[in-house]
Amino acid sequence: MLSSERYKPSSGTLFDYSDSAGMFSWHCPELEELEAKVNTEEVVNECEDDLTNLERFLEALKDRPNLVVFSITTFGIACGPVSDTVHICIDMNYQGG
Repeated sequence: MLSSERYKPSSGTLFDYSDSAGMFSWHCPELEELEAKVNTEEVVNECEDDLTNLERFLEALKDRPNLVVFSITTFGIACGPVSDTVHICIDMNYQGG
C-alpha cells in the first residue's frame, strides 16, 4: 500500500494496488463494488487461467474509456534483492470538481 502520510491522490485517481500486499486502496467506491463482484470466490474458482485479482479486475475495466494504469516498480536489498510494484489507476477524463 502507499503510505497515507506521504500519498495524497488526485481526485482523478481511482485506486492503487500493491503487488506485495495483494491489496487495493480505493478512491472510487463504485469500482470497489465492481472489484468485489469480479473477484468473488465463485468467479475465481471457475476461472480457467490463474489470473491475479488485479488482472481479473483490469479485464473488467477494459471497456471503460480514458483509464490509465501506471505501474511503478521499486528495488532494494533486504537479505537479498527485493522489489515491489504499485499500480495506480487514473481517470484521464476526470474534470475536477
